[in-house]
Amino acid sequence: MDILRLMSAYNDISEVLDWMIGTRTITTKRIASRKARIRMSIQNRMLLGFLHETFRVIDQLQGTAEFKEVKERLPERGIRSLKNLQLASGGEEPIRSRIKLTRDSVAFHYDRESFAKGASIYSSLFTERTKAASEIIFERGSRAYFFYPEQVREIVAFGFIEGDSGDQIPVKLGQFLTEAQKLMHEVGRFLDQLLPIYIEMKGLEPALRYESLTE
Repeated sequence: MDILRLMSAYNDISEVLDWMIGTRTITTKRIASRKARIRMSIQNRMLLGFLHETFRVIDQLQGTAEFKEVKERLPERGIRSLKNLQLASGGEEPIRSRIKLTRDSVAFHYDRESFAKGASIYSSLFTERTKAASEIIFERGSRAYFFYPEQVREIVAFGFIEGDSGDQIPVKLGQFLTEAQKLMHEVGRFLDQLLPIYIEMKGLEPALRYESLTE
């Protein structure tokens, strides 16, 4: 069932967002903050992958004959959530297109041209050459953390161009997290309207009971 796939996608997005927000708040020391940024870069790539798959599930869900009947039963709040998700997928500045671009270049693929362009832009963000130097952190047991490539990936992921400021890196990361959170909440609201309709249509009561709890 597509609704189960969408629920799974929602859980994945929510957990990674919680993980990322937790990572942002626990570090203050310089080396620890660098290691946390690397971890956040990996978390960000996971989030990009989950968001990409979520949009695919929503597309496939809407393409079924079953959903046509579901849509007719959706209350106003459900229709509004669906429209917001459609805008995120194909509006004037859809988050979906940026997700796909990043996913196909530096998130899950090591595209040579994208890395070269990102490295060039990253170097131009700083007036002092030392500020753009690569940082490598070593731990006991030969564990290394390469900070520089993650910064380059961020440049590509958040759409930096020549002339942008290095101060915008954390700002754009924050904006992306905000957009991802909004999308997550919209998917949650949409599911909240879908589930009781599916339960009724499939005759799943009383085996499956719809219950909404607030903690």
